[in-house]
Amino acid sequence: NEGMQVIDWETMNRRDYRDPYCKNVCIAECLSPMTVTPQMFSVIFIADSKAMATINKLLISSRLNIKIIINAAMFVR
Repeated sequence: NEGMQVIDWETMNRRDYRDPYCKNVCIAECLSPMTVTPQMFSVIFIADSKAMATINKLLISSRLNIKIIINAAMFVR
């Protein structure tokens, strides 16, 4: 709970991935005190359909069934 209290939730809810600070705050969602295995993933966000083909191959070879969502806005530079 201590970690959740230090997250800047106002910035987190903006989801402005062009703002480096906001992008870093959003990454805070990924923090975990334990190892997170791929079997625990509920979704994988990717930038484009090219990545979709690559990720699908990896999921098939790993026998994983994880939802994939294309969201280019999350991968701006």
